[in-house]
Amino acid sequence: MQNTHIDLINKWCNVLEIKTNKDVPAANKTYFWFKINKKYTRIVKIDGWDKHESVHAFVNNKNLDVYKPASWNTPADGARYNLITTYDELLNDCEWTGGYLYKSGVKKVKAYGC
Repeated sequence: MQNTHIDLINKWCNVLEIKTNKDVPAANKTYFWFKINKKYTRIVKIDGWDKHESVHAFVNNKNLDVYKPASWNTPADGARYNLITTYDELLNDCEWTGGYLYKSGVKKVKAYGC
């Protein structure tokens, strides 16, 4: 994965934190981090009030498609966004609940790379 793509994911995590932690006491802030694995990068949310970790989304390292999680290790079928072609929409739509990644909110994802 290229550094520019890592920067996009980092910015997305920062936007999620800003939107999530608006009007939240410092002790209860929610954090987002990511781990680059072989095929997918996992975006993880850590709840501020109980420190519970859950998968927020997956990014395909090859074509940069964004997926809703099906489980801790597996993305759901069907890309929801792409970090290159629909990145501005992703940042505009994103929310800590992940609701924007459900099928009803799916926008047409333009293919990139691959």
